Amino acid sequence: DPINTTDSRIRNLIMQNPYDVIHKKGFVELKKVDGKDYFELNETLKEELLSEDVEQIRRVVDKKIRNYYKSISEGIELISLKNSLERFVNEAESERKNSFSNNPYGAFVRQDLPKAIMATDLLDPDLYNVKGAVGAGVWADVFWLGIFDKTITEGAQKGVYIVYLLSKDSNTLYLTLNQGCMDIKNEHSMSETIQILRDRAKEISESLNPRDFIANEVINLGDNLTQLAKLYQYGTIMYKAYTKGKFPSEKVLYDDLKNLVDIYKEYVSMDVVERRKEVAKVDMNRSYSNVKHNRIFLENILQN
Repeated sequence: DPINTTDSRIRNLIMQNPYDVIHKKGFVELKKVDGKDYFELNETLKEELLSEDVEQIRRVVDKKIRNYYKSISEGIELISLKNSLERFVNEAESERKNSFSNNPYGAFVRQDLPKAIMATDLLDPDLYNVKGAVGAGVWADVFWLGIFDKTITEGAQKGVYIVYLLSKDSNTLYLTLNQGCMDIKNEHSMSETIQILRDRAKEISESLNPRDFIANEVINLGDNLTQLAKLYQYGTIMYKAYTKGKFPSEKVLYDDLKNLVDIYKEYVSMDVVERRKEVAKVDMNRSYSNVKHNRIFLENILQN
């Protein structure tokens, strides 16, 4: 069916995602016929499909189109990454003056913001956790929204992860590749922890292609921060900053997140390889130790 939507924002959302993801896999092409845009399946794929496959695709697409127009007629707003992040930033300062308990903004950050991230379809829910936080019992200095690869970390306390960090004055939102610090902080002084974090940030950033992210620099989340909020600054590996009231387009925000997710995947792949090397090294040392022990045992027998 032709794409006749007059809403350029919705069209752009479709084009950047899910079309961009499916197109890169070689399944779908965009073709223009008589001035109208059509999505067309890859020729090889079409040849492999049975008639019942085509009918199933038609039924699924028809259902999704009906649900889409139903959502419009009922006034249901589609999830927008830009709208969600702007609300995250714009309402923070005023909400800090209100009670923390049962605050709707807190519920938005913990529940709705993660949904907006997952709605981009950039993340496999089986592989990633997305969590938002504004504090525990009281408002935190720095609000955050984190993306965690389950294979290497479960939360912000340790490991490497993606996190949006909102400055204390709520004027700047940072999209960062960051690292947990609690395991380091529990065993070292504050100054030692900062140095370890910066050394690690430099090592990791130099092993990755940062695209157009700023690497190996400390961000500024504000003054008079708690120790944990300060360490978010020093744990930053690379980042982009967005200023309140001057947010870029939906496409730019999506592309930035996509690029950082790709960078994160590269890091995780390298981390897995390094961990396998460490395991192999331990196994090799253990094998060597066993061989050495057996040799000594055999020599003792022969001597006796």
